[in-house]
Amino acid sequence: MFTQLLIGYETGQIVLWNLRTKKAELRWQPLEGLCSITWHYEGKQFMCAHVDGTLTTWNLRSFEKPSSIIAPH
Repeated sequence: MFTQLLIGYETGQIVLWNLRTKKAELRWQPLEGLCSITWHYEGKQFMCAHVDGTLTTWNLRSFEKPSSIIAPH
């Protein structure tokens, strides 16, 4: 069973919410213009899509900077 929920806002803020404790575990504002966010199937990483077309992959263990940035345009 999953115990964490990722919440992404248009402002770029991301919140990692713990469903058991009903508290935010992490909050950070990596980039502006967040369009969507999704978990990697293992639950250790997630990917964000941004309004400028950039795709960023984040690792939960080191979220200071993205583990990869793809700018297809």
